[in-house]
Amino acid sequence: MGLRIRAVGVEAGTGGTGVSRAASAVRRALDLAGLSTVHTLVNVGVYRDANLIEPAVAALVQQESGLHLDYLDGRDGPPLMSFDLLNGACGLLTAVHLADALTGTGEATLIVSGDGHPSGEPAVGFPYTAAAAAMVLDRADGGFGPVAFRPVREEPGVRGYLDLAAAGDTGRATITVERDPALGTRLAEQCAVLAAEHLAGNGLRPGEADIVTMRPTPGFGAELAGRLGVSPARVHVPAADTHTSALAVAFGEALTGGRFEPRERPVLFLAADAGVLTACALYRHDR
Repeated sequence: MGLRIRAVGVEAGTGGTGVSRAASAVRRALDLAGLSTVHTLVNVGVYRDANLIEPAVAALVQQESGLHLDYLDGRDGPPLMSFDLLNGACGLLTAVHLADALTGTGEATLIVSGDGHPSGEPAVGFPYTAAAAAMVLDRADGGFGPVAFRPVREEPGVRGYLDLAAAGDTGRATITVERDPALGTRLAEQCAVLAAEHLAGNGLRPGEADIVTMRPTPGFGAELAGRLGVSPARVHVPAADTHTSALAVAFGEALTGGRFEPRERPVLFLAADAGVLTACALYRHDR
């Protein structure tokens, strides 16, 4: 048995805070899954409201979502464990890898992703579209196979940091993000190599699986398709660069748009973070 995607909830737009967007995505996903709570909540978002460091954003999302607020009260089921796990664009797959060890039969795990400018407002030069996504996973036949990780020994293609000297007293509303102009090409090359190897290891050719991936540049999906020798229609990217939410958003958009049917074809979830790590996992939905 593996981890099956039971539901995906997406919340886009700049209204509200990052935490409120994430909580809305959580409630949407739980409604779709027909659940009132989960066993574990993992937050993988990187860019946070007001550059918050503590407490864990996962705890804030849990509170905003109204999930098991009293740890000792057993009426809502067993206590809910929530924590942050940061690994950039590969965060969702890292959380899937971890959830496989934490999720038992009859339990559900919720992976929450989402990024936005710390000021809460649109900002010139900030490359990511404000969005949040929540993915509910539970045990079932099929589901995610093992997650493959491959470190890449290159200089990071993205640097996000707070320049304290330049920000002065506006640090809670400031972030600097620098991106390599060649980032999209670098990531497409790295993703294509890992994808081809992982599919071959599972007895598949690239054209025999749908690919769900990110969108660091507008032409990323087409470039990746070209490197793999498949139709661009088989590569599903989100409508905008949503960073840690990209895989969940792309999966949800492709599913609701009728662009694929996971019960008919395997799906390869594929991501690369800043040119230093690539990750993928094959997903087979139970029929």
